[in-house]
Amino acid sequence: MLTKGAELFSGDTVLTNEGQTQFRFSDGSIVSLQPGSEYRIVDYRFNGAADGTEKGFFSLLKGGLRTITGLVGRANRDNYKVSTSVATIGIRGTQYSVTYGNSINVNTGEGVVEVCNGRGCLLLYPGDEGYVQSDDTPPLLVQNGDEKVGKEDLLQSFDSPIEQRTAGGASAAVGLVGTQTYATAWAYIGVDKGTGVGAGTINSSGILTDFETGSGTTGANVAGGNSVQSFGNDGVVAWGRWIDNGSGFTGALSGGEGAVVHYVTGIPTADSQPALASMYGTSATFSLLGGGVTGASSGAGSVTSGSMNVNFTTATVTSLALGISVGGNSYNLAGGGYTISGFGSAVVFSGGSSSATGGSCGAGCAADVVGQFLGAGAARAGAAFKFDDGQSIAGAAAFKNNATR
Repeated sequence: MLTKGAELFSGDTVLTNEGQTQFRFSDGSIVSLQPGSEYRIVDYRFNGAADGTEKGFFSLLKGGLRTITGLVGRANRDNYKVSTSVATIGIRGTQYSVTYGNSINVNTGEGVVEVCNGRGCLLLYPGDEGYVQSDDTPPLLVQNGDEKVGKEDLLQSFDSPIEQRTAGGASAAVGLVGTQTYATAWAYIGVDKGTGVGAGTINSSGILTDFETGSGTTGANVAGGNSVQSFGNDGVVAWGRWIDNGSGFTGALSGGEGAVVHYVTGIPTADSQPALASMYGTSATFSLLGGGVTGASSGAGSVTSGSMNVNFTTATVTSLALGISVGGNSYNLAGGGYTISGFGSAVVFSGGSSSATGGSCGAGCAADVVGQFLGAGAARAGAAFKFDDGQSIAGAAAFKNNATR
């Protein structure tokens, strides 16, 4: 039986039964446990200063807690973790609460909380609520907080640099970089489009320099003098374009002076269809992260808007819409009925019907669209497209799943 003023040590477990309890750690953190909670102090160390030896590892076995964190974890986030059977919670200088039964709900009051398991990571900002159903489903955002909060400024306000996380929760470089297996959707102006899964390389600047097209590998041939551009890289998905300055691409896409390839790439989604259907039911919505487009004669344009609706139960992308501006014209590209395949390895979509309206297309020019899902739990998606309006137009767009960060 705990009494007021009693000391707690590493290895101790606190059971609240029908009561509530609150305790303060020597680093200044405060933990309040709700009735019916079981909380274990796995490893706590603090010698009075944040010198790198401090640790705060805890387990919430059941029940609920509210906490204001202290000095442990402030300088080194990896030194603080609260574990449950379905996810692990890390901090970026925070006040938050957790409710845990067979699943967990996490609410953030101040600062930023990171919720991770083997299927991915979710950052929660002030007012956000995250939910994790089980250890084999990714953390999901179920309530969005105050959009007026300067979220990037908030992240930067803490001493440690922003870092990305792999699907397994391990630290990774900022942005998506390195040589590994990528799923890439690409569109080559006036020539072809496709999706490919295989070894590729994203350089230290976050730009894709070679990838698998679906019929062999290709390279941008930067060493030969060609140009590569990044339009975005958020650590899960990257998009950009290659421009052939006369040296030719290597491998499957031969290139030629003036040739342009747009790409969107990332770690392929490998979830099964039942798993994705269980996560999102008959409706998963995606919104535009960014994109790029080029006209063969008019040059670079922009992707101004975009959305996508997906039914994982029927394995169908039911609708996709893009707003495109290029060559002084505005276009609306719309399509649907794309078939999703590759569940369990690399989830992609193709087929369906697409058309672009606007410019000289009038009521519609036939368009081609292919794409893929990226990250654990289909956290991102990409689509490559092309159509002809007196000039060949091609581009690519990246989307984020609105249920995840």
